[in-house]
Amino acid sequence: MSSTNPLNVWIGAAPQDEAVVARLAGALGREGMNLTRRPRHTTLGELAAGLAKSQRLLACASSFYLKQPAGRFELEFARHVLPGGEEAIVTAVVGGYQEEVPSVRADLQAGEDWDSGLDRIAYWLGRAAVEESSGDE
Repeated sequence: MSSTNPLNVWIGAAPQDEAVVARLAGALGREGMNLTRRPRHTTLGELAAGLAKSQRLLACASSFYLKQPAGRFELEFARHVLPGGEEAIVTAVVGGYQEEVPSVRADLQAGEDWDSGLDRIAYWLGRAAVEESSGDE
């Protein structure tokens, strides 16, 4: 990942998960990623426009996020619009979710070491960006 072209990441999260998502966003911002968090009050059109400008979706899964129409929309839209489709979605469980979530890259609610979880999220967000840039050469 080049410092002149930071990775554009859309963070989808429920307002109820604000504390852990703010901590996660702060840490990823220090990694040099350009982060956009879903506004609290938004329309589906605004979600689509924001996601269309992004390269990745960081889905902060929780019992709240996966029940929200906006969360379900983000996941479905990202699968069809982001470069790499399903591979462009990185899922981190941030709280209150008991069912299995496909392709989880870190489970921050299960007592996983925070730094280890953050490292895995940053790796998976940046992994495809490295592959994309090496394919251009």
